[in-house]
Amino acid sequence: MPEGPRRWQQTFNLRTDDTSAAGEVTPPALCAVLQDAASQHAAALRVSPAHLPNQTWFLAGLSLRLPHRLDPALPLIVHTWPCGTERLLALRAFTLTQDGRPVGKALSRWLLIDRERRRPARIPDAIAALAEGPIPELPYHPAVEPWQGSTAHRWSLTVRHMDIDANQHVNNTRYVAWMTEAVFQQDGPRSLQALQVRFDHEAAVDAALRVETVATGADRFAHRIVREADDTLLVQGRTVWRAVEHETADVSTP
Repeated sequence: MPEGPRRWQQTFNLRTDDTSAAGEVTPPALCAVLQDAASQHAAALRVSPAHLPNQTWFLAGLSLRLPHRLDPALPLIVHTWPCGTERLLALRAFTLTQDGRPVGKALSRWLLIDRERRRPARIPDAIAALAEGPIPELPYHPAVEPWQGSTAHRWSLTVRHMDIDANQHVNNTRYVAWMTEAVFQQDGPRSLQALQVRFDHEAAVDAALRVETVATGADRFAHRIVREADDTLLVQGRTVWRAVEHETADVSTP
């Protein structure tokens, strides 16, 4: 039976290698913070993979909005809680603050996976009962159709051992890092405003991948990450950015 605090607070001191060449907190570093807070809370609730025989959690999707630039010199306080279910998905909310000011919010979607069959399982009633509001109001439309392949920026990579996590597949933060790199290759280092990403399929070590990015507007990009061997679409998403020298008070929907 799950137990422990329904809500979790954790303070993170951002490191030098969590920032880009422009001194901005990088999206993969921020996603790693969210992942760690979720993992620590799951352990405290006794619903982590260590407490679930033959099951583990896979991140299926993430929506993130940053109405204010993150200051890498200030502690980042993360509040997180399970906030609902959606078919086979467990939802988890996040709010981010620095120096007493709200700086962002996020909503993640998780699948409970059978380790051997690598297939989703139903969320147990005891875990679903942990949910409480509110659910952050964030858009989640990561897919872009039709895909403008002829205008896409493309680059290829091979999955390294360092990209693989304990679930024996590429960690979600690596996909976000590759999406970020694709933007930086075109526009240089930027500051993230909003992110939507959906993780559809796994990738293993030595897999050849293709990262495709299309500009959909000013400071807006659509992303796809494809496995070269069979052209399987692994990840798709959208990002919105701000130039590093500017700050906006509002965030548009990606």
